[in-house]
Amino acid sequence: MIGAVATVVAACIGAGVTIGLWAIDHRDGGGGGPGPTATQQANARVFVNRTSAPRGSEVTVSGTGFGPGQEVKILIHTREVGSTTAAADGSFTGVRITIPDDLFADRQYDILATGVSPVRFATTPIRVT
Repeated sequence: MIGAVATVVAACIGAGVTIGLWAIDHRDGGGGGPGPTATQQANARVFVNRTSAPRGSEVTVSGTGFGPGQEVKILIHTREVGSTTAAADGSFTGVRITIPDDLFADRQYDILATGVSPVRFATTPIRVT
């Protein structure tokens, strides 16, 4: 999960972005003004319909706190397994994803939902059996 978050964060350096609870603005208008500022933002959340699932099975993912009309990518570990578009209220529901067959069994992974512009992401654990 760290690699996926690092990729998302690295892709947004130098721009006004929202990460989790904070919007960080690195733009100074070219005038050499003060450094980054932060303002509190709504927190993104992601939910799955079960806490464990066997490899190759389907789970349903839903989320809140994303931007209206924002494209949301869904990953398990570091692999993209689905995508959707957030509704006008920033939510999405009922996105079916398949647990990849080649993940190690008896291990916990993170399901990551991430949106860009502004960057918002949330994770939730799932045990692969």
